[in-house]
Amino acid sequence: MQAYEEKYRPTYLTYDSKQANKLPSYCTRKINFGDSKGITRNDIVILPNTPLEKFVFEKPLKSPTKYYIACTRARYSIALITNTPDNYKKFHADWNVWEP
Repeated sequence: MQAYEEKYRPTYLTYDSKQANKLPSYCTRKINFGDSKGITRNDIVILPNTPLEKFVFEKPLKSPTKYYIACTRARYSIALITNTPDNYKKFHADWNVWEP
């Protein structure tokens, strides 16, 4: 993750400030989903919470507004942080998995 940070200098989006505390200290550009409304950044990294993780694997979101806001902030790319990249590769074969 640090190599991605050094290469792209992304903005990190989290559902709330409690979740933002889970990011490493070098992730200094952190914004909550709701607070990101109206901004545009070149590259976005999203730390998915449980509902978003389930959505990625085709479970509906009960209230998608904050997630929609987060996913529409990026000009060039959106990355999701995960500890299980193989699950993403299996379920979304067309998605790129970044490896330094």
